[in-house]
Amino acid sequence: MVELIVNTKLDAKTDEEVISSLSQQMEKKGYVKPTYKNAVLARERELPTGLKGESIGIAIPHTDNNHVNQLSVSIATLANPVTFQLMEDPSQNVDVEVVFLLAVSEPKDQTMLLKAVMGILKDNTLLTSIRNAESEETLKVLLDQSILAKK
Repeated sequence: MVELIVNTKLDAKTDEEVISSLSQQMEKKGYVKPTYKNAVLARERELPTGLKGESIGIAIPHTDNNHVNQLSVSIATLANPVTFQLMEDPSQNVDVEVVFLLAVSEPKDQTMLLKAVMGILKDNTLLTSIRNAESEETLKVLLDQSILAKK
């Protein structure tokens, strides 16, 4: 089962602030180890995770499973777009409005989670609804109805 942490209208100025905030929440719940945040930040610098959707940019930062205690995802809609480097071309940037921070404890689960997030990225109606969610409860309902819940 995937543990979810949701945040709406997270106020952050940089990709590092977003990752730090979400990582700290995951660590408080015991889902990740204290080394997780810095490992994600280091990986993001080498292998960026920004992606362009039809009308919304997302990012899917993650790191190796040795920094993870339990399979979980921290999802945040952002109060204002934050710049991430583009996965396909790190010399380019993308304005991100939704972040899926993945914590994968078993390597086999990474493919499942990445497919789930890519499915959301390709469903512009669902992604727009996620971005526009006004409350954490609404965001949880949308995610429960999404392919993330169909592991």
